[in-house]
Amino acid sequence: MAIIVQRRSPGLFAERLEVHPGARRWDVAYTSLHGLLQLATFIVAGLDRRFGWTVGIPVAAQGLALVACVLGYTLFLWAVASNPFFSQIVRIQAERGHAVATQGPYRFLRHPGYLGGVVTQMGIPVLLGSWSALAVGAVDTLALIVRTAVEDRTLLADLPGYAEYARRVRYRLVPGVW
Repeated sequence: MAIIVQRRSPGLFAERLEVHPGARRWDVAYTSLHGLLQLATFIVAGLDRRFGWTVGIPVAAQGLALVACVLGYTLFLWAVASNPFFSQIVRIQAERGHAVATQGPYRFLRHPGYLGGVVTQMGIPVLLGSWSALAVGAVDTLALIVRTAVEDRTLLADLPGYAEYARRVRYRLVPGVW
């Protein structure tokens, strides 16, 4: 997948590796929080298993979580491959000719990578067998929902063509809901 992304969007990896001028402060803070919550998910899952804080998650649920993680990560990668401006930090990339992504999963959702991320981050704790870690994943998901709303406002205000795109593609994160 990395080869496909590199061929389709040669500057994307460099864009994602650093915080550039124009990055929104709220998003730099969110990205740090998200990284900490992802790390906490694995730490809490390990501690939960070690100390038995919660009862185990049924194997069938863990199997479904594995499928969800694969599907969620696949959607995330499809979104990255379809959007040459899929940056880790929200900013308008004028120097790269930033335009609205309308291909691939962006035909159906405005933030498909985030949906893939939510499915994956909620599936991992179940896959690891930890209800406690699932609570951490839920906090991370709530933070991502807030980020999605704030990012959408930023794009509506600052990215030419995004308002028209938002009228055509109504849903941000969950088809038929929001």
